[in-house]
Amino acid sequence: MNYFWINTREFGANKSMQLRKILAIVVLSSFNWAYAAMPTSGAGIKPSLNNLSSFIESGTYTKVNLSENLGKFISESQALSYKPDELYQYYRAKVCEGVYWFNCKDNLKHIKQDTGIDFEQKSALIGHSFSKINAHRLIYTALGMDNQARKVSGAVLIPQSSQPLKGVVIVYHVTVLNKENVPSNFKLDGFNFSKNMASILASDGYVVVMPDYLGMGVDESAVHPYVIYPEVNALSGIYMLDSLKKIQPNLKFNLVKNQIPLYLTGYSEGGSYALWAAKILQDNKSYLAKHGYYLTKTVPMEGVYN
Repeated sequence: MNYFWINTREFGANKSMQLRKILAIVVLSSFNWAYAAMPTSGAGIKPSLNNLSSFIESGTYTKVNLSENLGKFISESQALSYKPDELYQYYRAKVCEGVYWFNCKDNLKHIKQDTGIDFEQKSALIGHSFSKINAHRLIYTALGMDNQARKVSGAVLIPQSSQPLKGVVIVYHVTVLNKENVPSNFKLDGFNFSKNMASILASDGYVVVMPDYLGMGVDESAVHPYVIYPEVNALSGIYMLDSLKKIQPNLKFNLVKNQIPLYLTGYSEGGSYALWAAKILQDNKSYLAKHGYYLTKTVPMEGVYN
């Protein structure tokens, strides 16, 4: 499992070790890979910028401007509530039964070694005090390929906790071939995107927002533009943020610089959009500040980058 941290002063420095441990197994949640097959030492490739210099070219990009006319809330519906015990049992079973069951002990051992997470202890995964995680389907507007507003959809996971939450994570999902396998479809999604993210991120005290992308979810009649048009898909995640206060107005967060910490991540196709979203938000700092967010860290994984 290769992962690379894009970590600059803009994204923040040393604040999210726990998030790092959690994100290290995001990939495991969506694919039946044999974690036990990884070597017991030196697992994972963690390249430094020095090693990547020959692969990096400087370039110029046309600025993508964020618009206050997009990201308009249309509707939301609560689809599910996940309970802590249910999530722990689900994810531990995913690691064992879902990934070569006969290597369960090795799977657990290697995860503990490489991420610091001990799946034998419930508190290692379910580390934040909450009673349940509410899962919502959000309908909102985002920019279409024709530069017009389109009605699109996504999933929102909100931990119900008496403690302030740690921040908001935009998760851009992997490539799917069936338009039902998107985060907001919940029970119909064969990849269980929402349940996996509830197990990993929301259960640790983060609000999670996951766009379905253009051409998927409620917008399934359109053609999905895929990674050759990454900007519009990146925007579909950013434009979810302003609707959070409509879904649950009284959310409380541990603030950074008096703003809500914002994290971006994605895998494969979603890794590309996560990095694009970071670039767009860096070019639109006033938009981000106006809506009360501080871009803290971006973790794109195995994406298509240019």
